[in-house]
Amino acid sequence: MPRISIDTKKSLYKPIEVEIDGKILTVKRITHDIIQKIPEFDERVRNGDLLAAYDRLELFLGKHRVIRTLDLGQVKDITQFIITNIVTQEREEKNVSIPGDKASQ
Repeated sequence: MPRISIDTKKSLYKPIEVEIDGKILTVKRITHDIIQKIPEFDERVRNGDLLAAYDRLELFLGKHRVIRTLDLGQVKDITQFIITNIVTQEREEKNVSIPGDKASQ
């Protein structure tokens, strides 16, 4: 019978990293709770609360003093980079068996 096994402590994906002034920050696990908060921050930004853009970035990276030193354009670029890489990220081949893949049967 086909099966997929998930270990929530281990990721099938390579970590996404952001380097700011030599400091490497790793994107946190994107969970249901984080995803639910994103629209709230997006709405606040649309309504002119530009500080919400920094708060949204901290959802992904955690609170780091260096984030508050970025200009708004940099915050936007980093956020876009993270979202693009979350959506298009490839699984590490060595850790994945794709359900239905004949090679894994």
